[in-house]
Amino acid sequence: MDELNRAMNEQLKKTVADLAAHNDETGDGKLDAADLKAQLNRIEAQLQLQDGQNRNIMRNQRLRMLLSVIITIVLLVALVCVGLSLLNQLGVFGR
Repeated sequence: MDELNRAMNEQLKKTVADLAAHNDETGDGKLDAADLKAQLNRIEAQLQLQDGQNRNIMRNQRLRMLLSVIITIVLLVALVCVGLSLLNQLGVFGR
């Protein structure tokens, strides 16, 4: 039982050391408030970048939607003009 406890303690110490090593943003060998602040700054920078990207995506989607509406209106007007022209040629409106 002591052997198992020792092995588990060693595994736990190794896991904690691995976590501390990967979370050490300042490189001082300790996980402290400065490391957490550095991680927070990095996350905030990532969020700002994503926010800018999302705003660009939304703007592009609005422009595409507006362009689709304009193209649809132009096509409908052209179709109505062609239809009226054909009806006029057929004499529907009378001369």
